[in-house]
Amino acid sequence: MFLHVGNEILVEYSRIIGVFDMNDSAVAKHIKERDLFAGKHAVYISEQDIKSCVLTDEKIYYSNISPATLMRRSINVLNMG
Repeated sequence: MFLHVGNEILVEYSRIIGVFDMNDSAVAKHIKERDLFAGKHAVYISEQDIKSCVLTDEKIYYSNISPATLMRRSINVLNMG
């Protein structure tokens, strides 16, 4: 199963490590300044108004979709499966 993270990009659920709120200044600072995810390829789904970060085993997706919406999509898809 896949999660739509924006701009027609789908991420396989089994690869997702976490979804983070980029409006939370502590999380955003940690992700952006600490190089926490060294070696991971960053994919900017939107250059403006980044609301969430989806961390996978290979990439980091910066999305303009809120983490609450991504979680709601996850719950809906998983309930269907």
